[in-house]
Amino acid sequence: MNRAEAISSLAAETFDVLVVGGGIVGAGVAFDAATRGLRVALVEREDFGSGTSSRSSKLIHGGLRYLRRLDIGLVREGLRERRELMRMAPHLVRQQEFLVPRFSSLRLGVRAGLTLYDVLSAGSGLPRHRSIDPDEVSELAPALRKSDGGLAYWDATTDDARLVWGIVRSAAEAGAVVANYAELRVINTSPGRAAGGVVVDKESGSDIEVRARAVVNATGVWADEVRRMESADASMGVRPSRGTHLVFRRSRVPVDAALVLPSPDRRFVFVVPWENDTTLVGTTDVEHAGDLDQPEAEDAEIDYLLGVVNDVLETPVSLDDAIATYSSLRPLVKGSGRRTKDISRRHKVLVGRAGVVTVVGGKLTTWRPMAIEAVDAALGSGEFEHRPRTKMHELRLAGAAFREGVIPALEAVLHDLGLDKSHAPRLYERYGAHAAEVLKLVRTDPSLAKQLHAELPYMRAEAEYAIHSEAARTTDDVLARRLRVTVTSSDYGTSCAPWVWERLLLVR
Repeated sequence: MNRAEAISSLAAETFDVLVVGGGIVGAGVAFDAATRGLRVALVEREDFGSGTSSRSSKLIHGGLRYLRRLDIGLVREGLRERRELMRMAPHLVRQQEFLVPRFSSLRLGVRAGLTLYDVLSAGSGLPRHRSIDPDEVSELAPALRKSDGGLAYWDATTDDARLVWGIVRSAAEAGAVVANYAELRVINTSPGRAAGGVVVDKESGSDIEVRARAVVNATGVWADEVRRMESADASMGVRPSRGTHLVFRRSRVPVDAALVLPSPDRRFVFVVPWENDTTLVGTTDVEHAGDLDQPEAEDAEIDYLLGVVNDVLETPVSLDDAIATYSSLRPLVKGSGRRTKDISRRHKVLVGRAGVVTVVGGKLTTWRPMAIEAVDAALGSGEFEHRPRTKMHELRLAGAAFREGVIPALEAVLHDLGLDKSHAPRLYERYGAHAAEVLKLVRTDPSLAKQLHAELPYMRAEAEYAIHSEAARTTDDVLARRLRVTVTSSDYGTSCAPWVWERLLLVR
């Protein structure tokens, strides 16, 4: 994917849809619109997925806690999307066993909720929930103190940043022009209708006039900033909520099943086994009134997470045990709830005076229906005589393939290259069928088989691939999102950053 060509195309062409925001929803809008046959431009002011979409709890799920509010429609939608995403991207969205441990008592509401969850999950192919005894709880979650048993059920997890990139790449392969580090500064109107805008190439500093028949604002917590470009008196539509996570070594918090821990404020805290033998603990849900670009956890949030998890661990943990923390902001629809945790996670599509379509709310799991509704709204703006329907129900993401068809072939190539076959499952779960392209770099330059970071299994070839084939422009793009070095290593990737920067300079 050549960024220079993308920047040139932004200036030279006229598009059907200009999509602003390269998180999971904006990427989904571009993918849906492009596969309907529309000419699409996607611009993102930082890197793809650099905001909320790479800092989630990594869950693809229906949302068990929403059953407490009887928001059955939202849970049903999430479970439908879980099934669809496992079909669209089996290499990126994987089933995961979850465990609700029991200590002295387990509320009947949890069991009833899981029974309803099973009913709503019908046709997913995942097992129904089951009761498990104390010994099995200990096997699934050695970190826990002795329990009285518990309930186990199945959901799914993902690497959110890789999922975003998979959708961006799929949009590009469908014909969309995609550019990161390209920031919308002005929305143009002609006459009185949104007709594209002025985008700044943040690498060169030059302005680009992008012509388009419709504009979709998918900028998440920054959506109101874009809406005010269209209309200075636009009402506030977003209420940011901050979620914070802690990252531990799996050896410190050993779990094979994800834990679902009820908290004092009637939410759930998740303890999730994740990449590079790490365990995630999250999340919080608090009103955010500070900087939208750099949200930071407050001490109270960290204490909250530690309090919930230490209540059930055999050996308590502290912040000193964490190798990383990260916070992100949810773009909740501004509503009547007194607290952000009381606001529905449903999404909303708004159409402004000049026809700019804004999509807010929702969650990682439901990006597909959000994208479809936004594109439908753009097509209904009056600028389009032909309104093609979505094809999302029949599409798969770039690189989508089943394990059985990829891993044996990868093992054969690894053996031929003199590399350990244990890389194969890991490469499959990051790249799917595109993993062969990574190993092709090793065949061309054997030095790229070297370990990128002493603590992690990544090869240098994976960083090289991120630079040449995955639109990475900075060390953070490579180490924080295309790979997960910054949040799964003890030094935040500083030891390998100079090598990555030298490789980036070669393509500048």
